[in-house]
Amino acid sequence: MVEDINKFVWENVKKIRKNKKLTQEKLAILLWIKRPRIIQIEKWTQRPTLNTLKMIADWLGVEVIEFFRK
Repeated sequence: MVEDINKFVWENVKKIRKNKKLTQEKLAILLWIKRPRIIQIEKWTQRPTLNTLKMIADWLGVEVIEFFRK
């Protein structure tokens, strides 16, 4: 159950990133992390911290709650 929720959140992150016309590379640069980390997050092979989730929301110009909406 938790795994499904987590995966849903990161699918939303990817969707919002693409809607904002940001590449993985550009988002990684904005967040001061490496592109492979963004790929791992979006593929759900590595779980980000809550701090990383907040930073991503800030750079995408959305509230964190947007990642949880269906």
